[in-house]
Amino acid sequence: KFEHLIEINNSTNPLIQPLPIEHLWQGLVLRAKSPKLFVPHLDKCHIFETSENLVSRELHYGKLVVQDTVRFSTLQHVH
Repeated sequence: KFEHLIEINNSTNPLIQPLPIEHLWQGLVLRAKSPKLFVPHLDKCHIFETSENLVSRELHYGKLVVQDTVRFSTLQHVH
């Protein structure tokens, strides 16, 4: 199991303008559907299935191939 946590909208830093949840959500969905834009060492990504709530894909890191499914609960969770 892989878990990646990202801190957004740190209220202790007044120099950072808060990011609206809709913009954050769009970025998370884009990362799931187009991971090569965000992961420089990813060689190839093949999308098998995509819908509003799901992306089934195969990620190629050299000889390592990872098949995963990303599930979305709109504006709530990415699993």
